[in-house]
Amino acid sequence: MGHDSGNCGCKDYSLLKANLGIATILNGNSALDGTGAVTVLRSGTAKGTIVKSVRIKAAGTNGQVTKGMIRLFISDGTDAYLYKEVNIPITPYTANTPTPLVVLETFQMVLDCDLRLPNGYALMATTQNSETFNIC
Repeated sequence: MGHDSGNCGCKDYSLLKANLGIATILNGNSALDGTGAVTVLRSGTAKGTIVKSVRIKAAGTNGQVTKGMIRLFISDGTDAYLYKEVNIPITPYTANTPTPLVVLETFQMVLDCDLRLPNGYALMATTQNSETFNIC
């Protein structure tokens, strides 16, 4: 239950609960129009949904990935629109590194977005290559 704050018509969102969760994307999809293998990350609720940030973390074998893209889409329930593309750099394979093995940081990124999803809208994600990423 929010209340209006002044004459700006905005709500006091501090009274709403946080919704945290993880979605896993892993099926390669080169489409730029939101079709094919997409995963819904968040959906707008009756009161709307605010997505403050999106965290992307490689989750495959040892977090190793090849060069590619993570694509985020916004869907209005009928059509999907490209929102952001996140470049995924190559992570070296430990078998190709010198001995003794070095510690390699796995790919992860946090996007600040402050995105508002009205009721019926959804934030969706795809990965260009068939590799596993956890997104929350």
